[in-house]
Amino acid sequence: MRCLVHFRRLLMIGAALVAVLAIVGPPVGPTGAALIVPQPSNKLDPRIRMMAQRVQDGLPPVPTTPPGSTLLPVRPVVNVRTTPDGRYLVPALARLTDPSAVDAIRALGCQVTSFSDGIACFDMPLDVADQVAALASVVRVEAATHGRLKLNLSVPETGARAANAQYGVTGKGVIVGIVDSGLDVRHPDFIAPDGTPRVLLAWDQTDTSGPSPAGYGYGREYTANDIARALVSATAPRPRDDDPTAEGHGTHVTGIAASNGRATGKYKGMAPETDIILVKTDFDHALDANRYIAEKAQALGKPVVINNSWGDHIGPHDGTDLVTAGINALVGPGIKGRAIIFAAGNEGQDPIHLSGTLRLGNPAQFSIYTPRGIPDVELDVWYNAGDRFSTSVGYTTTSTSPTQGAVAVTRVVQADAGTVRNAPVTAGTFAGTVVTVDATDVPFPDNSSINHIMVSIDMSNTFRGGQPDRPWVVTLTKTAGSGDGKFDAWVPGDYGESFRSAPGELPGDSKVTVSNQACAPNVVAVGSYVMRMRWTNVDGLPVDYSIPGVQVGGLSEFTSIGPTRTGQQKPDLVAPGEWIASALSEDIQVPRSHMAVIADDGMHQFMQGTSMSAPHVTGAIALLLQRNPSLDGEQILQLLRTTARPVGSGGWQPDSGAGKLDVLSAMQSPLLNPVTPGDVNGDGRITIADAILALQIAIGVITPTQQQLIAAEVAPPPGSMGRPATGSPVTVGDAARILRRALGLEPDPWP
Repeated sequence: MRCLVHFRRLLMIGAALVAVLAIVGPPVGPTGAALIVPQPSNKLDPRIRMMAQRVQDGLPPVPTTPPGSTLLPVRPVVNVRTTPDGRYLVPALARLTDPSAVDAIRALGCQVTSFSDGIACFDMPLDVADQVAALASVVRVEAATHGRLKLNLSVPETGARAANAQYGVTGKGVIVGIVDSGLDVRHPDFIAPDGTPRVLLAWDQTDTSGPSPAGYGYGREYTANDIARALVSATAPRPRDDDPTAEGHGTHVTGIAASNGRATGKYKGMAPETDIILVKTDFDHALDANRYIAEKAQALGKPVVINNSWGDHIGPHDGTDLVTAGINALVGPGIKGRAIIFAAGNEGQDPIHLSGTLRLGNPAQFSIYTPRGIPDVELDVWYNAGDRFSTSVGYTTTSTSPTQGAVAVTRVVQADAGTVRNAPVTAGTFAGTVVTVDATDVPFPDNSSINHIMVSIDMSNTFRGGQPDRPWVVTLTKTAGSGDGKFDAWVPGDYGESFRSAPGELPGDSKVTVSNQACAPNVVAVGSYVMRMRWTNVDGLPVDYSIPGVQVGGLSEFTSIGPTRTGQQKPDLVAPGEWIASALSEDIQVPRSHMAVIADDGMHQFMQGTSMSAPHVTGAIALLLQRNPSLDGEQILQLLRTTARPVGSGGWQPDSGAGKLDVLSAMQSPLLNPVTPGDVNGDGRITIADAILALQIAIGVITPTQQQLIAAEVAPPPGSMGRPATGSPVTVGDAARILRRALGLEPDPWP
């Protein structure tokens, strides 16, 4: 899963996209014959099948660079661990039709960590995968993809400070949940004025020392008392935010949502009096993390909003894969006092998506650009279940350039729908590569309306890895079916890989780049706009990260673009995300080269990405839930959308959603300010004073509030059977009806 913290790209992907017009070579090139892998159970995720096949072939389950390799480090899509007895352990999920299957899965040696909404999370020895899939109550088994993070002025910009002042909301009584890289619990911004920790609970999923939370069986759980001890003792165990690759991401994200500004009084978050529950994760068990926070909040009897500033592009981008479906089931209509937020993604400039329409017998071809030295590439293709596609993968045999004409392509492997094939490359630039095409998801078990093709190109045992001037070429052919021929494809983009095109090839684009998990219909997906580009750093030096043509208040160039693969409107809205100041973790060592982004107080830093946008909305929802703890996820989603400040021409837009977060407007909603028809002055009674106020509104003597307008519009239109009217101007007739009610001449209550 891809990191959503988006520092300005220091190295652009090449000087230009190299164009290739590929001419498909002989059915099998000098790489040797393709190997046909027997089709295993269709219940298994292709990634699990590929891992099992690699082990059978004498390879590690995931690409691994050998000692001394000069290739870039592997960023595995699935994080496989090795047990002391040499077995491979895969983080997995399964959809079950019968809860009793949980015991059967345990009996096979799997550690089940949670079960809810028909989905089990568990760690599975790879050698029992077929046995798990063979259980009658198991519908689907998927590997949990390895999550990536999505990396003062911004809070007033959202209207939060005005809402704090006008409505007295600070998030008090509400829990902010954080699923991230960790948290520096000793940072003053997360300590209450009386010196007690604001963090109620913390679960470090990466710590094997225990004690683990009840029912989950792994990681280490810290109570508020544990954290209180850590505040007074430097040697006491505590949660940390110490992953150097994350750069204090979790601490920064938490500060945006919930900092109380106690460190310096300068950087106060959106909801400064919320309680906090943290899960430090490596994203192998992200569904467990969200379940844990929801369960703990429910046990405490408090509303909760959970922030997820992470995501990836492994999945159908429609909310149906098991991790996304499990998270989606935690929120939505009727589930009161709970909301889940996701960063939309930082791929708004990256051509990691491609789409097209195939006709029978007319193939489509595209190329995958690979930066120099990358060890592997994955490709996911999703298409109509009524069709059958054939997939061919090859590589260019000569160096190419953007202006070059046709080049030869050596085909490595070809697979028809419903089959798995792999083949090694035994000679030439890519000698040592293994290419696998798994097209057995016909249909995709989680969504019977689509088929799935997965391509893995493992270059970890080659001398040079990826070569920018020699892209990999994929050809799709519709061989049968009555579907519409449409398809969508994604590469993860973790190494900078992307689609490139030449004349006659399908071009890549940055459309439909909202992260897979953010496509869940019940979650709030948040994009980014520019907050600042200049500041003074810790050395007292001015920093200017201005970009020509980009203005403060404009949309961030990197913010991912919707809609979802199925046309659902995501992102939902945008919030400040570009160069936001928030808490700096003391658990990381800041290199001298990063001093430009350390704030002048030395306790905060500037970061950018939709990772930073999401917690603005998380904190905003905490304020809304303080006003009305009974709001459900659907109401919250619609409230944020309908009160957002429009961008551009208004209405939902692929890059900005419904517009910019506006907390003050949301606070004025009738959902948070219930109105009794006729009670114009809001004193809880209907009296002559209300009739007089309604008359003043009708004749224009006073300017009413939104609540007064709603309360005063009670005169029924013709044929309405006496019911109060809404959406019409207040008239003298409204005042007259309120007067009749005040004098007891109308029934109580009104129909």
